[in-house]
Amino acid sequence: MNTGLICILDVDLAGVKSIYAVRSKLNPRFIFIRPPSMTILEKRLRDRGTETEEKLQARISRANADIVFADSMDGKVCDIYM
Repeated sequence: MNTGLICILDVDLAGVKSIYAVRSKLNPRFIFIRPPSMTILEKRLRDRGTETEEKLQARISRANADIVFADSMDGKVCDIYM
């Protein structure tokens, strides 16, 4: 039933991949919020002082993988730099 309502979901990349797999039924739009640069992301994470070096490196690695995936979506992702 089409009620004209819009559903907004906050999902990780696994969720995006699942939604994208059934996109013909959903007609989804994706927004990816990315850092201005990986250098700035690393500085922000280090300045917080809440992560061990190991966890910090894992977050940076995951962010790199997320950016690669977002870039592979062929214009189906709207980027927002924060």
